[in-house]
Amino acid sequence: MEQHPVPQNVTTFQFRLIGDMTIKQFGYLAGGALLAFISYKLPLPFFFTWPATVLFGLLGFGFAFVPIEERPMDVWVLSFLKNVYSPTQFIWHRIPAASEPKGPQIPPAVTNPAPTSVSPPAVSPHPATPPPTVSQRPAVSEKLRGLYTQQPVAQKKQSFWDSLFGWLDDLFPKSTAVTRPIIQPALSVSSTAQQQIPQTQLSSEYLDLQNKIKTLEQQLEDKTKTELKTLELQKQMTDTVKQKQYMEEELVKLRKQPARVPNFTPSTRVNQAVPQVKPRGPTVKIIPPEATTRAGLPRLTTFSNVVTGIVKDNVGGLLPGVLVTVRDKEGVPLRALKTNKLGQFAASTQLPNGTYIIEVEDPRNRYLFDRAQITLNGAVMPAIEIVAKSKRDINREELSKQIFGQTVNS
Repeated sequence: MEQHPVPQNVTTFQFRLIGDMTIKQFGYLAGGALLAFISYKLPLPFFFTWPATVLFGLLGFGFAFVPIEERPMDVWVLSFLKNVYSPTQFIWHRIPAASEPKGPQIPPAVTNPAPTSVSPPAVSPHPATPPPTVSQRPAVSEKLRGLYTQQPVAQKKQSFWDSLFGWLDDLFPKSTAVTRPIIQPALSVSSTAQQQIPQTQLSSEYLDLQNKIKTLEQQLEDKTKTELKTLELQKQMTDTVKQKQYMEEELVKLRKQPARVPNFTPSTRVNQAVPQVKPRGPTVKIIPPEATTRAGLPRLTTFSNVVTGIVKDNVGGLLPGVLVTVRDKEGVPLRALKTNKLGQFAASTQLPNGTYIIEVEDPRNRYLFDRAQITLNGAVMPAIEIVAKSKRDINREELSKQIFGQTVNS
């Protein structure tokens, strides 16, 4: 006969997947080694790092391989922490009993002596009434209530050791008073349910009121904004109406006044009305080499048929960053240049002999320039000075021509 194997507890079987260790043991061992390595590498004195390294290494090894009374060390640590922070003191509080409705009282049973002779039962014409039903309700006798009366607990006298090591008890929180669970009758459960229903209704009504208040506040803000806008518009309308009325009154007054023709000679009128406009110099001119050397300006080029020049504003200041385009007679652009910080421009290559047009453009649209026409004949081209015309001066001249030109012609 073959011998049967010894039965084993299959539920506690653990798979050893990493060598002769389980995954849990390997995790404890690796965690302890990692913490030991981190504590060893910390920038602290050796009397802090070495004890911490040894402690973490031993803890990882102990959690993995050292059982205590056939239980792993982590089970002992978890049970210790659970028991330390679990309540150890329970205080009983008396809860007043719920009022019970008074039911029909049952009369006490009356014991009669046993009869000596048995007579047959008399049949009554009326049917027998059913016995009264007794509702099962929890009842507490007066003796039991007297046993559970609340009594003050005598305070323990504090000894010398308690006063010396009393700070240790403060490290662990004491358990709060736990009420003893009491099974109440069905009436109390229904009463609590009835109390909870109004509370939920009140909370829902409160939330509805809050939402209504928020919507009303938003509507009020919108209304105030619209009212302010309407007030501003009304104010603007009143101002425009007043201005219109004032202008109409002025027009009526001017129409009522008779037309007066002043007596004056045309010469005096022209002298008084037309302002003295200073004649402007040419906006494009050629700077001779003698004037360039006298002014201290550098000579831009020594090659023939190379376009060079300088750009200034109407006051005489240099204009940097201005675009200069050289075109032929047909308007085809041949060179595109840009002035430097000194307002100078110079082409890098020579042009063939012929007539060319130079156009200057301000990227910021501050100034206007006249077009210049030059003719190249194989000689060194002197520098060209181009003076800008400001838009303000141009507008002023046009305005003066329009206004005073009409008065002179009339």
